[in-house]
Amino acid sequence: MAYEEIIVDDLVLEHFGKIHHHAHHRVGHKWENPHITQVWREKIGHHDYLYWVHVKTGNLGNHHHFTLVFEIRHHQ
Repeated sequence: MAYEEIIVDDLVLEHFGKIHHHAHHRVGHKWENPHITQVWREKIGHHDYLYWVHVKTGNLGNHHHFTLVFEIRHHQ
């Protein structure tokens, strides 16, 4: 596996926004105040990527940590 750690930029936030509601639906009340702490990406095709996004949720004294894995395919 050849993945790279990347900076959280507008593109990462756009992709995260597309799966945000799925994570909230699955995790429920623990998905409060999500904050991306790290992102890794692996290129799996010409315009296709796998993302691993580590997210910290909750508030001071009540944190939860999740790693989301999702695939983004760009269709031209």
